[in-house]
Formats: sequence, structure tokens, C-alpha cells
Amino acid sequence: MCAPFMTVVVPVYNAGLYLKFALDDIIKQTYRNFELIVVDDGSTDDNNDLLLNLKNTYKYVKIIFQEHANGGVARNTGLKYATGEYILFLDQDDRFEPDMLKTVAREVSKKNLDVLIFNGNRFCHNENKFLPATNLLRLDILSEESITKQILSCHDRKNMVLQFTGTTVWNKVFKRDFLSKNNIWFQSNPGNDTVSFTITALCCAEKIGYCQKILIHYREGNPTGQIAQQDNWPTSIYSALLQAKSELTRRGKLRDYYWTFLQCAAEKCLKRFELLQTVYGKRKLYQLLHEQGLSKLGLTSDCMMKSRLLRYRYKVNSILKYNTYEEYLHSRQHIMQKSGVLGRTIYLMPQLPIDEGCSLILYGCGSVGKSYYIQLMNQKKHNVILWVDKNFEEIGFPIVSPKYIFSTKYHLILIAVKQDKTAEEIIKYLVDGGVPKDFIFWKLPKII
Repeated sequence: MCAPFMTVVVPVYNAGLYLKFALDDIIKQTYRNFELIVVDDGSTDDNNDLLLNLKNTYKYVKIIFQEHANGGVARNTGLKYATGEYILFLDQDDRFEPDMLKTVAREVSKKNLDVLIFNGNRFCHNENKFLPATNLLRLDILSEESITKQILSCHDRKNMVLQFTGTTVWNKVFKRDFLSKNNIWFQSNPGNDTVSFTITALCCAEKIGYCQKILIHYREGNPTGQIAQQDNWPTSIYSALLQAKSELTRRGKLRDYYWTFLQCAAEKCLKRFELLQTVYGKRKLYQLLHEQGLSKLGLTSDCMMKSRLLRYRYKVNSILKYNTYEEYLHSRQHIMQKSGVLGRTIYLMPQLPIDEGCSLILYGCGSVGKSYYIQLMNQKKHNVILWVDKNFEEIGFPIVSPKYIFSTKYHLILIAVKQDKTAEEIIKYLVDGGVPKDFIFWKLPKII
């Protein structure tokens, strides 16, 4: 069995301290027949010396500096310079097992694969512990034939390849000749530059294998990572999925992979909608999906009646049904009451010193805040652009961190708390942060 020459591409942008750990893991691989291509995408941090030292120390390391474009462009640059038979695209902040390359090289060589998918887990950055990553390999949905050979059968590829694994690129190995012949490149799409690439590759590949061994530790909770910055590009997931659909259509693959694509599209749109942290981001994605996005992806009301999509039907139909994000929130009041997000004690909301149609921020998610929120949704006189509380992490959506106040435009901040002392503390916090007192409103709540 030959030992294939491998290429590892790592796009880098302001990786900070994490970069050294990631590159050290790659340099210390027990498999030596590989090249490392690091593409610096216009970083402004202090890692230049680290990269240049690597280049001068190891002959198999190539460092490419380019003006800032985004991760997709950086990966394409690495792909253009790659000479390996197989190629991996790894992230700048993850950790890798020392036998990662040895293991994947053995698997792709033994099975002559177009794509190899390998397992990994999550490294929780804040808690310093490892947790399972169940979406990387879904063995429970595969046929006996696929499990026996550890190669996806034709039936499994066409019906469930996009449910078997996610659209992450960093737990996959690609035959370079396969990518070249199929002209598969990364999309220039900040926040979701690997989605279209991975979907296209998985649907074009004729031979996909997998390895159950955990070889990568995905860093979760990195404040500079793409997930943490997703509110900067709330609609980018839609652009990525639309591009993927276009690629599959152009290549004549959409018909064969139609249902696995639709399930992937529904899952990704709904998950991104849930993960967005700002009202601005949620509203922008909601409006896009409602007005045209879902139907252009193929997610229509009729389509959602099919058995494969029933699990997404309620949420997708809710987005299709309500014209605005505010109407959607209003429709979910009973759900939020049942879960405890909204309460049942009713405090009369005071008359507000702003005109109808003005935007306001609701501060407080206790019994007063919950009561005010219901009245604001029912009255529909004012545009609630944020609902904030210092305990936002305990409650979750739709409550977010008060820090978003200082980067949001509004006409009034309505403080919804019972005690005047608590109100004074909140007012001080806001004023110290630069909020004019004229923009802050509080009155002692009265129970109806």
C-alpha cells in the first residue's frame, strides 16, 4: 500500500494564541509525507514571526500572504498551490491528534476514495473539556452495506449524505484530482464559505468513505470564531445554500440528491435563525426566508408535507405564514408562556413618551418585563428591537445581552423592574455607557 502525498491547507486570519497550538499539532504529525500551506488572509495580529519561523525551519511549509478577502478565498489560494494527491482544509484554532494524517492516508489509499469523512469532538473553550460532536458522523442512519464496507452505498449517498455528516470542511479529506476534474471551489461568503463547497463535493463524489476514529478537536466558544460572529452576516447561510442548489442544478445532480439537499437546507436555515443573538439579525433572516428564501430553496408548504420533511414542517410553515418577524413572535406567545419565558402575572405598562411606530428596547425579563412584552406585542404600537437582561444566558431567546444596547439605534429604553433601587442601578449602567437620560424611561409598575 503506497503512502500518498498529502496537502494540509490552513487559512489564517487574526488567530491569536490559538494558531501556535494548531500548527504545532500539524508539525508533530507522525506521518511525514505531506506539505503544509498556510494562507494568511491579511492578518493584523502578531503571528507573522511565527509563520516566517515555520517557513525557515521546515522545508515542507509554505506561507502565503494575501490581502484580506475571507476564508473561502484563502482556501482557494491554498488549493491552487497544493501538490498533494489528497488535501485537507483545517481551521486555525482547532487541535489535532498526532496520528491524524497517518490514519486518513491509510484509509484513502486502501479504499481509493474521492472523499473521506473522519470523526471528531468538541473542545469547549470556556470549560476546558471535551464533548461529543454527534453531527460529524451519523452511523445510526446508514444501511448495513455502508457500515460493513465503511463506504457509503449509492442509496445512502443519494438519500442521506447531507444528514450523515455536516457541511464542515475540516473533518474531510478530498482527492485533489476529484476536485480539479469537477471544478469545485470555495464560495466567497463570509461566515459560510464552506457550505456550498462541501455540499457540491459530497453530491459529486462517487466513492465516500468514513473513519470512526476521533482525529480532530473542534474549538467551541472561541470569541473570534465564525460562530461567535454570525450576527454580522445573518443571511449568509441562505446565500450559501442557494449557491449550492445552483451548483447541483448546473451539474445535473439536484434530481438525484433533491431530498437530502432539502433536509439540509431546512435544518441549516432553522438552526441559524435560532442561533442568531440580535433582533436585527433574526428579523433580517426572517424577512428574507419569508419573502423569497424558503421557496427559492424548494421549501414550500406543499413540500413540507412529505414524510422526510415533517420534522421541520411547523417551524418552516410558521415563517411562511406570518408576514413580519413581530407577527411571528406574537404567534409564539403561548409557547413562551408554557416554557416560562413569559409569565402570567400582569403589570400595566405605563404610557410611553414616544410616538407610535418608534423603536424601543425593553430592559428586564422578570415578571414585569414578561408582562410588558406581551402588551407590546398585542398593542403593536411600537417596534421592540431588543429585549435585554443581565441574566440573558439563563433564559435564552428572545432575551439577549444588554451590551447590544450600545451598538443599536432606538428611541427609548423601557426599564421593566419592580424596585426603584434596581431601576437606579440599571439607569447608572446605561448612563455610564453613554446613553442620554432622556432616552431612559421607568415608572413603578402597577398590577392589573
